[in-house]
Amino acid sequence: MASRRLRVLLVLGAALVVAAGLSLALGAKAVPPGDVWHALWSPGGGENDLIVRSLRVPRTVLGVLAGVALGMAGALMQGHTRNPLADPGLLGVTQGAAFAMVLGIVAFGVSGTRASIWLGVGGALAASVAVFAIGLAAGGRRGGSPPLTLALAGTAVSALLYALTSALVLLDEQAMDAFRFWQAGSPAGRGAGPAWQVAPFIAAGLVLALANARGLNALALGENVARSLGRNVWAVRVVGLAAVTSLTAGAVAACGALAFVGLVVPHLARALSGPDHRWLLPYAGLLGAVLLLVADVIGRLVARPGELAVGVVLALLGAPFLIALVRRAAPAAARPAGRARALRVRALLRQPEARLPLPRFSVRPRPRADRPEIRLPEARAYRIGGTSWLVRPRPAAVALACLAALAALTAAHLGLGDVRLPLGEILRALGGDGGAHFVVVDLRLPRVLTGALAGAAFGLSGAITQAVSRNPLASPDILGVTSGAGVCVVALIVATGSAYGGVSGAVADVGVPTAAVTGGLVGAAAVHALAWRRGLDGYRLVLVGIGVAAVFTNVTHWLLTAGDVNDAARAMVWITGSLHGRGWEHVVPVAVALAVLVPVALGLSRTLAALRFGDETALALGVRLGRARVALLLVAVLLAAVATASAGPVAFVALTAPQIALRVARTPHPPLLVSALTGAVLTAAADLVARTAFAPAELPVGVVTAALGAPYLIHLLWRGSGRRAAARTLT
Repeated sequence: MASRRLRVLLVLGAALVVAAGLSLALGAKAVPPGDVWHALWSPGGGENDLIVRSLRVPRTVLGVLAGVALGMAGALMQGHTRNPLADPGLLGVTQGAAFAMVLGIVAFGVSGTRASIWLGVGGALAASVAVFAIGLAAGGRRGGSPPLTLALAGTAVSALLYALTSALVLLDEQAMDAFRFWQAGSPAGRGAGPAWQVAPFIAAGLVLALANARGLNALALGENVARSLGRNVWAVRVVGLAAVTSLTAGAVAACGALAFVGLVVPHLARALSGPDHRWLLPYAGLLGAVLLLVADVIGRLVARPGELAVGVVLALLGAPFLIALVRRAAPAAARPAGRARALRVRALLRQPEARLPLPRFSVRPRPRADRPEIRLPEARAYRIGGTSWLVRPRPAAVALACLAALAALTAAHLGLGDVRLPLGEILRALGGDGGAHFVVVDLRLPRVLTGALAGAAFGLSGAITQAVSRNPLASPDILGVTSGAGVCVVALIVATGSAYGGVSGAVADVGVPTAAVTGGLVGAAAVHALAWRRGLDGYRLVLVGIGVAAVFTNVTHWLLTAGDVNDAARAMVWITGSLHGRGWEHVVPVAVALAVLVPVALGLSRTLAALRFGDETALALGVRLGRARVALLLVAVLLAAVATASAGPVAFVALTAPQIALRVARTPHPPLLVSALTGAVLTAAADLVARTAFAPAELPVGVVTAALGAPYLIHLLWRGSGRRAAARTLT
C-alpha cells in the first residue's frame, strides 16, 4: 500500500512539473520550450525572455503556492470539522481578507498591490482569531471547540464581514471595481513581490499541516479514542486551525477568492489516498497546484488574446470530476449490508411487545463533555374533536413571540420613513380612508409583506434542506436554486443594463423574476438529475450540489468582471437581496407558494423526523427514501425559487434561521414553523434597518440580514446555549 501511494505521489509531482512547464510556455503568445529553457537559465533580454521571466514565472510560482496552500487547507478543514461542505473560508479567512482590503481602499485610499496584500493577510488572521475565540468560548477550553460550533462561528463571522464588505463596495465605485476582480480570483498580473510576501505564511502553514497529520488521524477515530492514544485534542485542533489560517491567508491575499480548490480538491485526493492524512495532505497540495495551473493555462488559451477567469475554469474542470466521483459510490441504504440491517430492525419492531427482551434495570450513563445529555422539551397533548395534537410549550411560545415581533415590525414599517405616520393614520389608511392610503397600502405594506413572506420561505426551505441532508451548514444554495437564479439574473442585467440605462421597466418587472425562477428551477433540476442513482442519497446530493453551485457562482463572478462597473453594482445589489420597489405583484406569488407548500411540509414532518435518524432507521420505520427525499426537496426548491424571484437571494436567512430557531426553541432539530417565523422576523427587521438607518440612502436587505443574524448567532454560541444542540446534531 505504501509503495502504491508513493508511486501516485511521484505521478502527481511529475504532473505538477508538466503543468508548470505549460504555464511558462503557453498564453497569448506561445513560447517554444527551447526559448523557455533559455529564458530561465541564460536570459539575453529578448521579448520571449521578458515574457517568461517577468510575467509567467511569477504567475506560475504564485499559482503553485496558492494551489498547494488551498488544497492542504481544505483537507485540514474538512478533517477537523468532519464536514464535506467545509472549505478554508469557513474560518472567516476569505471574507476577512476581502473586508480588510476594501476597508483600506475606502478609508485610507490604498491602491498598491503590496499594501493590499499586507492588509489582506492581516484581515484574514484577525477574522480567524475571532472565529476561534468564539468557538473556544462556546465549546469550553477543556473539551476544545466542537466542530459544529466552530463551523457555525466561522459562518456567522464570514456573513458579518460579507455584509460590511458589501455595504462598502456599494458605496464606493473604486472599491467595487477592485472587489469584483479580486472576487473572481487569479494569479495574473501580480509580479514577483506578492509571492515573496506570502511565502513565509504558506511555508509556516505547510510545516504545521504536516505536523498535524498524525493527530488528525487520531481525531478521526473520535475524541475519546484520541485521548486514550495520548493525544491532546485541544492542542491538535489549535495546530490544525493555525495551519488552515496561515495557508489560506497567504493564498487569498495574493490571488483572491479561489474557494473551489479548497472545497473540491480534498474529495479528489481522498479518492486516491484514502483517509490517512499523512498521505492525504501531500496529495491535496499537489492536486491543488496542478488543478490551478491547468485551469490558468486553459483560461489563457480559450479566450485569446483575453483571458477567462481562472475561477470559472476551475469550476468547469473540477465539478465534473467531483460529480463523477460521488456518483460511483452507492448510497448507504442501498448497500446489501445496510439494507439487511434495516430489515432486521423492521422485523424486530414488528414483534409483539411481550416478546421483546426488556431489561430488569437501567443504568443512566454519565454525560460526557463532548456528547452532552439530550433533554427533549416537555410535550403536552391536546384533543380537538376527533384529532389530538402534540404541542411542545417552548417552541409554541417562541412561535407566538415571533408573531408578536412580526406585528410590531409591520407597524414600524408602515409608520417610519420619509413621511412618519402615527398609528391612527395607519389604521385609517388600511381601512381605505385618509390621505396616507397610497403611502401605506401601495408602497410600504407590499414591501414588508414581501420581505416577511420571502424570509419565511427561506427559513422553511433551509430547515428542510438541513434535515434531509443531515448537515447544519446546508442551505438552498446546495440545491442549485440561488446560484442558478443568480447566474441568469446577472447575465440579464449585464446584457441589458447599460442599454436600458439601468434595469427598469419590463426587464425589471418581468425579466428579472422570470430569469430567477427559470435559473433556480434549472439549477435544482441539474443537481437532482446528477445526484440521482438508484435513489437520492443525502451525502451525494450535498457534494453534487457543491459542484454545480461552484460552476454557477464562478460564472456569476466572471460576468461581474465582464460588464460595466455600474452594471456590476446593480447585479451586486440583486445578488445580495433587495426589497426596494416591491409591490403587490411580488407579494402574491410567495403568499400562494406558502399557502400551498407549508401544509405539505407539515404533512411530511413525520417522514422528515424519521430521515433525521439515518437511512437504515428510516427504512426500518417503513419510509420510502427515494420518494420522501424527492417530495421534501421539491418543497424546499419551490419555496426557495419563489422567494428568490420576489426578493433576490437574501443572504444568510436560509442558513441561519433554522439554527437560531433550534437554539431558541431548544429542540433536537430545527422546527419547521419556528424556522419559517424566525426567517420572517429576521428579514423584516433587516429591511426596516436597511430602509431607515441610513436614510435617504438605502442598503440591500441581504446586507443587513447578515449584519443582524450573524451577531445574534454569535451571541447564542458565546453564551454556550447551543452546546447541547451542536453536539446532538453532530452525533
